[in-house]
Amino acid sequence: MSIASMPSASTWTVRSSVEASFKLGLEHFTAFMVVSLIFAAPGFVLEMRGVTGIPKYLADILGNVAAYICILCATLHALDDHMLDVRHTLWQIHRSNLVKLLVLGSIQSIATVFAAILVVPALYLMTIWIVAMPAMLVEDTDIAEAFRRSAVLTSGRRWRVLSASAFCVAFAIVIFGGVSLILGGIPIVAERAELQPLLRWLVGAAVAAFIYPLSAVLYMLLRQEKEGLAIAEIAGALN
Repeated sequence: MSIASMPSASTWTVRSSVEASFKLGLEHFTAFMVVSLIFAAPGFVLEMRGVTGIPKYLADILGNVAAYICILCATLHALDDHMLDVRHTLWQIHRSNLVKLLVLGSIQSIATVFAAILVVPALYLMTIWIVAMPAMLVEDTDIAEAFRRSAVLTSGRRWRVLSASAFCVAFAIVIFGGVSLILGGIPIVAERAELQPLLRWLVGAAVAAFIYPLSAVLYMLLRQEKEGLAIAEIAGALN
């Protein structure tokens, strides 16, 4: 996806930002899905071996965050007209601030899960924190500053950001629900319980390829709109 394919920073909408995320996912589907599968593999293996509880939960969180980091970095490069493949996308995990990124992503994941008990707080956190990870990647902030930058950048655009995020969450729920419903009617899947984790692993990676780029797209649009920066200036600062 070239710079020309991005929505205009002055006229972007919920629809245009989601479409940009989905276009990126489609154009780089193989790279994004393979990377998601690789980092989700430890959690999948633990589930297949019957391991549950904290070890499985930690493997899932860290795997998802690692895949998210790689896809965000790759998306930022793609928006700056860089070519992507599986190796290039996977290599994005080699960040000098990787530990901070993993901690940031874990805090977001855990806090959102607990807040999901009350739907409104979860939606609020999802909205104000959505560009925290891109901010840390590009601006090399600390954890507290990444959250602050995300709150500042989303200020004044939170209904739009919330709507785009909610659409992607709904998309994921519909895909998972639809696949589960369809597969539930296939005898071999219903009879063989071990196939269900395999299918969740594959479907989860496919969905991630389309929705993970949204944060990078929103970060680009918000910085362009509020700070007047070009995409090349923003992506060029990615260390």
